[in-house]
Amino acid sequence: MNNFLKSLLRALIGVAIMGTGIFIASRLIATKPTPPIGIPPKPVKSVSVMQLNAQAHMAETPVQGRVLARKKIEVFSEVNGRLLSRSKEFRQGVKFAEGEVLLAMDGAEQEMQVRAQRSGFLQLITSSLADIKIDYPKSFEAWSNYAGNFKVEQSLPAIPKAQSNQEEFFLSNRGILNQYYQIKSAEERLQKFTIRAPFSGEVSESLINAGALVRAGQKMGSFVNTGNFEIEAAISEAAAKYIKVNDEVQFTTSNGTVLSGVVLRKSQSIDPQTQTLKVFVEVNGDNLRDGAYLSGVIMSESPAESIEISADLLTPNNGVYVVENSKLKLLRPEIIHRSADQVLISTEGIPENTKFIAEPVANAYEGMDVNIVGE
Repeated sequence: MNNFLKSLLRALIGVAIMGTGIFIASRLIATKPTPPIGIPPKPVKSVSVMQLNAQAHMAETPVQGRVLARKKIEVFSEVNGRLLSRSKEFRQGVKFAEGEVLLAMDGAEQEMQVRAQRSGFLQLITSSLADIKIDYPKSFEAWSNYAGNFKVEQSLPAIPKAQSNQEEFFLSNRGILNQYYQIKSAEERLQKFTIRAPFSGEVSESLINAGALVRAGQKMGSFVNTGNFEIEAAISEAAAKYIKVNDEVQFTTSNGTVLSGVVLRKSQSIDPQTQTLKVFVEVNGDNLRDGAYLSGVIMSESPAESIEISADLLTPNNGVYVVENSKLKLLRPEIIHRSADQVLISTEGIPENTKFIAEPVANAYEGMDVNIVGE
């Protein structure tokens, strides 16, 4: 056998051995069982829940606004005159008690004119006494006493009442009634030379100095009450439904002081630009000042039983998640009141043992498997 045949025989033997190995390997692979394909388990989130009891809650409506004095007047002069100097000057920050003189103008000339009118009136009455005694004897004693007690320096007292129409005609024809009312008018004008405080407070603005000539209609300053303030605040129409007069309001000042107030009144018209209503709150405090800024909350009782939850638990579409059969379920209850951190929802249609999630769940969706912590 030559070398060629030897080489060919070796090659055929190698191919046969390789083919046999491949055949045996394929048979072994074919008989091996196929391992099952693994499906990753669904993640189950752990959540904490809470059961809430339905009851009447206090709805908290945030309010903020500028403090305004409930009693504030601008002081004007109704007469002409020179402003008199007084020991207690009408200056900004000076306090006055109710009835105390704020400003006084020189009315000496007016006073003398009024006294002259009173003197003429007394002369007119005394000259008429004889006729009154003859024609109206029942009224003589009253008019005689009136003339006897007459004081030119004092304000004119009320004249005796006429006993008949004829007597009243007599008084009118003699000019007694006309002069009486002219003098009373002059006395009223004389009182306007002195301006008194209509309430206790302090001067917030002073525009006049002692000795200056004052003209009728001239503004002389402003006067405010320092013990009674109110705040005008804007609230939404939804919140306004539950706010009532006399609802309690709690304010907090910039230094942390808590002040109490009450709702005085509520507007019924809506601002077309802001779509809000006005609410006016009374607040008092020793350190309050006209023009200060305060923020607080109105405490109003909800009109029906409700459940209070955190505003963070409310979904963008006004829903809230509960746990039912280890899955999340989305409820869309009626929202009674909403504030920045509080939501009151109606209990209608919600079972008493409903388990509300206590904290927001990331990427939550209805039907998500959850595991309640603590169960």
